[in-house]
Amino acid sequence: MVFPINTSEFKNMKESRRHGDELLPIVQYCIGPEDGFSSVDCHWHSEMELFRVMHGTVTIQCGPSLFEAHEGDIAFFNSGELHAAVPADSTRDLFFRAIVFSPDYLCGATNDILRVKYVSPVMNGELRLPSLIRQGTALHERISPVFDAVYTLLQDRPPFFEFSAKSGMVSAFGMLVENGEAAGAAQRHGAAAASIKKAIQHIQENYRTPLTIDRL
Repeated sequence: MVFPINTSEFKNMKESRRHGDELLPIVQYCIGPEDGFSSVDCHWHSEMELFRVMHGTVTIQCGPSLFEAHEGDIAFFNSGELHAAVPADSTRDLFFRAIVFSPDYLCGATNDILRVKYVSPVMNGELRLPSLIRQGTALHERISPVFDAVYTLLQDRPPFFEFSAKSGMVSAFGMLVENGEAAGAAQRHGAAAASIKKAIQHIQENYRTPLTIDRL
């Protein structure tokens, strides 16, 4: 977990669904208008996630940040990071694709250099990856085709797809790491995240009483 907070409220936000299995801890999801999802409620899970908006504009919460993502934009949610998504147009349902994967999928044992230098620092907040990859940016041009290729491999599962899917995800993660923030910036972000989580806890405990912005 990136910015842990020991409250039962935060623990209750953990998603119970298992993503993938022990042998292949990665899975793809597609939620479209026909599924009738008006929002993705605030939650977290131990897996990391790449979330791609397929249509319209979506308001996304990612840790302490709130931003609008447009068609084609890709968001990254870290392990243990609170996140949510709501269409900016209340008349629309969500339409997104997502790849959810365990950090262990990217690397091997504890002495694996990818884990030591990159995966663990991302998970513990020493290295902060971009939360939003906007369409038209250099990073998006690199990561978008990889996302599409891995998504299709996981969906169709052709022979030997496991090799290309794993190499694709390691490559995509590497692209994010190349654009990551240094430890100091990540720590400031962590302090903000802790404050947001405390505010969420306060709302849950006091939602029946008047709440003010100043108090939150």
